[in-house]
Amino acid sequence: ILMKVKNNIYFQKKIQLPENFKNQYPKINDSIIRELIKKGNIDFSKSDTQLDSCRVYHIDFGNDKNSFLEVANCKKKVTVLKVQIP
Repeated sequence: ILMKVKNNIYFQKKIQLPENFKNQYPKINDSIIRELIKKGNIDFSKSDTQLDSCRVYHIDFGNDKNSFLEVANCKKKVTVLKVQIP
């Protein structure tokens, strides 16, 4: 199920980055977000997969648990909700 969820997020046609995110991390684009999703690990205990609309996933990346993404996976797009990069 993990690979199915990661592939579903990874292959979405559109990844939406919030404006404040673009200002805070100007060098990060949707290609980099896709790579973090691909290499990261979904922590289902921190995710909210019971929502009817867009399911929210917590994706850890890097060697520590302080680097993560939170994304909303909707039918037609993925929206980055939160990024933590120490």
